[in-house]
Amino acid sequence: ISEVQDEATAIAPQAAANGAPAAAAAAPPPAAAPPAKASSGAIEGILELAPELAGRVPPRAVLYLIARTAQGGPPIAVVRVDNPSFPMPFSIGPENRMNQSLPFAGEMRISARVDGDGNPMTRTPGDLQGSSEAANAPGDRGVTLLIDEVL
Repeated sequence: ISEVQDEATAIAPQAAANGAPAAAAAAPPPAAAPPAKASSGAIEGILELAPELAGRVPPRAVLYLIARTAQGGPPIAVVRVDNPSFPMPFSIGPENRMNQSLPFAGEMRISARVDGDGNPMTRTPGDLQGSSEAANAPGDRGVTLLIDEVL
């Protein structure tokens, strides 16, 4: 057994000198995987609540984040968040479309509403809302959306 171990020890340096790969311990570690990227079509940013409205978010509120074409019309995409807290990161993209046959493309306006009754079809006095000042496009990052209006 001792002769076999000595022979293996002698072969490894000789193989390396002849261009053969060295033992596995000498191989470089595998490269780390790159960090995952956000969906390329999503619009991402931070949703903030105006300081003067901080005490106006009702318990069990529901936040609706809505993307519409820049010209208006029905929502293209909607995200629902139960019991939101602010500031909060957001992402709205193709996976949030109301109708999968409509493209999530072109310029869009993003709006948010903090709804007290949880019904997306009603707008009750006391609900809070805000919308983007400028149009956004799929892939935009760093968008800041301020909820600063009381209905």
